[in-house]
Amino acid sequence: MAAGKLVAERTRIARQQQKKAAAEASVIIANNNAKQPPPPPDPAPTPAKENSGTLTITQWLMVGSIAVGLAGIYYKREELKVRAKTFFGEKKRLEPDPAPAPQPKPKPKPFGMMY
Repeated sequence: MAAGKLVAERTRIARQQQKKAAAEASVIIANNNAKQPPPPPDPAPTPAKENSGTLTITQWLMVGSIAVGLAGIYYKREELKVRAKTFFGEKKRLEPDPAPAPQPKPKPKPFGMMY
């Protein structure tokens, strides 16, 4: 019982010391902040230009590549339909081959000159 009281007392003292240290740190931080001059205001942001009408060369190339890809799919649509039917269609399930008959083990050859 006495050991428990000692531990509780040590914990209480440690908490008080931590509170004192935190209070001192906050005072020091407040003093440092008061000494520093305020940062200069940021320059006014310039309004961004809107490019709503034109596309860049890279964007036009991307649009072109998408169009070519879609045209290719349209051109091969019949072939793709056949491939999709064979791929996603009902697959024939082959029955497993019967297990092969066990083969007799060959007799081991004798060592040395005994034939």
